[in-house]
Amino acid sequence: MKKKIIALLLAGCMAATAGCGGTEAATKPAGDAAEESTAEAASEEYSDGQETTAKELKADANGVLSNGLFSITMPKDTEGIYVAYGTDDSIEICDKEASESGFGGFVFSIQGYADPEEYSGGLDVKKGEMTDSKGTIYDITVVDPTDVQWDFEKSDKMPDTYAKLASCEEDVIKSLKSDVGGEFVYGGGTKGEELYGDVIAQFRKAISEGWDAQKLEDNDMSTIYFVVTQTDDNIDPMKATGYAYMDINADGIDELVTGEIEEAKTIGTVYDIYTMVNRKPAHVVSGWDRNRYYLSTGTIIVNDFSDSAASSGRIMYILTPNTTELFPQIGVKYDATEDESKPWYVSHSPETDEWESITEAEYDEYMGRNEEAEKIDLTPFAE
Repeated sequence: MKKKIIALLLAGCMAATAGCGGTEAATKPAGDAAEESTAEAASEEYSDGQETTAKELKADANGVLSNGLFSITMPKDTEGIYVAYGTDDSIEICDKEASESGFGGFVFSIQGYADPEEYSGGLDVKKGEMTDSKGTIYDITVVDPTDVQWDFEKSDKMPDTYAKLASCEEDVIKSLKSDVGGEFVYGGGTKGEELYGDVIAQFRKAISEGWDAQKLEDNDMSTIYFVVTQTDDNIDPMKATGYAYMDINADGIDELVTGEIEEAKTIGTVYDIYTMVNRKPAHVVSGWDRNRYYLSTGTIIVNDFSDSAASSGRIMYILTPNTTELFPQIGVKYDATEDESKPWYVSHSPETDEWESITEAEYDEYMGRNEEAEKIDLTPFAE
């Protein structure tokens, strides 16, 4: 079961409706919230019967907070303006005044996970990797609030104390130390150049050797690369095709996209997308001429498909973290084979293949939403 010890579990921060790091601003009077905070501790019960309890942490003279797994150092000028809570794998920082006033106060939470599946698909953003004395790897992630955590009715301006704590988040993460005999590498396990070396090497091999379409497909690579290697003797396919790294699903970990350089620069087309699943590269999808993929607004993967002159469309996806799953958001299609007089359709759940008829104007409006593809600067495989 996913281990999410964020604000909902913190007894000292239960002055807010959803706790110090809850997802809703306080709606109860401070008196009611204070009565709730008399509980010994908040806890989450797991399916295996284990129980994890969050407790208040006190910093030492140097501002160091420790939960036994890792420690962080709070800046000297934050002393007295925050409260901290911890579990066996997390430390959460809250604004003291906002928390005590009944308005949450959650600023950020740092977590350590030995298994990426424990947090995949949530709000965690990976910041690096930590090891213990046995070499076990922990993903170090951060969670930020999704709503206002101070008395917004009193002022819509972020309190100075809250702003100070929020501004030091990255420095606090960089200060993290392993308390179990290992080390922390800030940025470890997040950068494409460290993650996809073997995949890039395979592309270079495939293109230089001119793999045919079947061999490319068998190795989770777009068949378009065979076309690229066969088109023009004056074009070096190793210079005409390339790769780029970008965090498409906003989980802090780079994805790898590959494609034809001119296509990526002018049209935005990418032919292959790879992501990290349980810290290993995994293929997401391949595209080709009549089944193009490109990016829109950085996090939306758009698929333009065309079966014939009478049937074409577009589906927008998001990539679920730590999986190769493309989760469809909305689909639009032109399909004269269904009804030549009304060939325009939309689906808000394309995975169910349920489509509803719309007008041509509505079709044009939907298609215009993601018309601008993000142009991508690919590095040639030759480099």
